[in-house]
Amino acid sequence: MAHENLALPYVLGALSPIERDALTRARLYDRSLEHAITSFERHMAAHLQIGDRTVPPTDLWRNIVSALADERAALAGKRIETFPDGQWQVIAPGTEAKQMAEDAWLLRCDPGVIVDSRPIGTDEHLLIVAGDLCLSGRCFSTGDYLFSPAEDSAADELRSIGGCILLVLRAASQNIRSSMHPSDGPDP
Repeated sequence: MAHENLALPYVLGALSPIERDALTRARLYDRSLEHAITSFERHMAAHLQIGDRTVPPTDLWRNIVSALADERAALAGKRIETFPDGQWQVIAPGTEAKQMAEDAWLLRCDPGVIVDSRPIGTDEHLLIVAGDLCLSGRCFSTGDYLFSPAEDSAADELRSIGGCILLVLRAASQNIRSSMHPSDGPDP
């Protein structure tokens, strides 16, 4: 189904909860779907009309201030970063990386991307946050986990059919950009 055919029902709230959840995850790694949804959201926002204005409850402002204070206290000292925020860096055609910690990265891979996995001699943990990832003909999906031990002597060629978001954990000394050897980009 074309992105426009998915984006409009998404914006209008006409999808089932399961369909909406699937599109919410897919828009994280499918930039053309994200663009289609965002375009429809902007278009619809321009046509919204404000109806009757009701008087808010008298304790509304106090409740808002209290909720914000509770949130500030709960998040004190924590680092918060939403998915699109932060420094996404292109590491190869169709693949972007965002470092989350010294030894942890998020990878966003376009559909069809082939990525050579870890450098030899390095443990690597992969968690598929969204989308799919295939290794030697076996495809894994959201929530699946792969571990490649340092003793494994062959780097793995990983392919994403529909695109994916990966959480990659490896030794802190292994920079994601220098250790990934992607193909020239997505397969046609």
